Amino acid sequence: MNRLLLRAPLRLSAFRIPPTVRQFTVDRLPSDCPPRLRPCRGTSRAVVWRRRASTVRRPTVHRLLPLLLLLTACTAPASAPVATSVSEWTSDRVATSVSEWTSDRVATSVSEWTSDRVASPAEPVAAPARHSSSSDGGSVSPSTGSDRVAASVSEWTSDLRRWAVEQRPGGTVTVRDGALVIDDDAGCTIWLREKLTAPVVITYEATVVSRGGPNDRVSDLNCFWMAHDPQTSNGCPFAPGRSRSGKFADYDSLFTYYVGYGGNVNSTTRFRRYNGTPARPLLPEHDLSGQRFMLEANKTYRIRLVARDGVAEFWRDGEKIFTYRDPAPLTAGWFAFRTVKSHLEIRHFRVEQSTP
Repeated sequence: MNRLLLRAPLRLSAFRIPPTVRQFTVDRLPSDCPPRLRPCRGTSRAVVWRRRASTVRRPTVHRLLPLLLLLTACTAPASAPVATSVSEWTSDRVATSVSEWTSDRVATSVSEWTSDRVASPAEPVAAPARHSSSSDGGSVSPSTGSDRVAASVSEWTSDLRRWAVEQRPGGTVTVRDGALVIDDDAGCTIWLREKLTAPVVITYEATVVSRGGPNDRVSDLNCFWMAHDPQTSNGCPFAPGRSRSGKFADYDSLFTYYVGYGGNVNSTTRFRRYNGTPARPLLPEHDLSGQRFMLEANKTYRIRLVARDGVAEFWRDGEKIFTYRDPAPLTAGWFAFRTVKSHLEIRHFRVEQSTP
């Protein structure tokens, strides 16, 4: 019995029970005594302990830890802030400002895209106002930037430096009110200097002008697309030393898709897939002569050319006029307007192509 009485206080003292307690015997054991402190069976007396109701429990380390952390954070030096301001995050750490993103990192501004990255190689700043010489068309090497999307719609037709002109004497190609104006007498081809890569979609609006001018003949709203010349090192049809005079037969050596819309004095509309020979193959279903496929004077047509997944298409005003599944698809090349003895105005030219 004496051993039991001595053991209980020692065991309880291991839990650091404060001295402000009451001592009870078994005879006065309170009803709310915890089971672990009740005496063992057969024990008539035992020492049990209970805190006074007014005693405040001592705080332990794990209860004080949040308070200690909070005090540490509040008293931390200003040189080690928890977070930076919103402007700092957006300018340095997560992302740069809108102007920085658009000028350097993700993409450039519209003006930079259209003036530097899509533009042709360095040329004189002043664009010529008129063009009538047949030798200037190949004087500047073409750009090979085929992995970019396009310049703005207005700049394609308002900047003559983007085009290489091959024209017979007597005609002019000018820019007026944002439009590319072709006033031709004996044959003309106007090449876009940018090389295109399929899949590509080319769209533009064209008007065949008839207002009494010397070349105002309603005929030949024609075009080449995906054209390349096997006789040049890079395939460019207007490479230096390979420029053509503007005569139609000069282009027989090309591999290209071609549509002659309202050709032969507005009596035929044809699609051809040039194979590099003077044959210029023509399938029966691609030789149209119905009136609804002919040109109307001073009417603006919306033209859409496609080279995608081995298929070439020609659309006019939302209607598919020609489609051709090519067994040997032309997947890269150049685009050109083509006409003879006519007056054309071209606006809203756009190129859409996927990057490699």
